[in-house]
Amino acid sequence: MCSNLEVESLDSETKKKIRQIAWEVGFEHLMHISPLIFTRHEIEKSPLRASDIVKNIEKEGVAV
Repeated sequence: MCSNLEVESLDSETKKKIRQIAWEVGFEHLMHISPLIFTRHEIEKSPLRASDIVKNIEKEGVAV
C-alpha cells in the first residue's frame, strides 16, 4: 500500500515519526505501508507537481 502525506513543514524527526506510525498501523493490519511525505510547497510549486504519482494521488486519494 502506498500513501501520501502532505505537511506544511518537515524535518527529519517528523519524517521518522510518520514512518513509525505507518509501520505500526501496517503491522497491526498485516500490510506494508510506504508513506510518501511531501511539503505543501513540493506539491504546489516544485517539478514534483507534474509527476504521475502526484497526479494519481490527487485523482484517487482520499483527503483526511
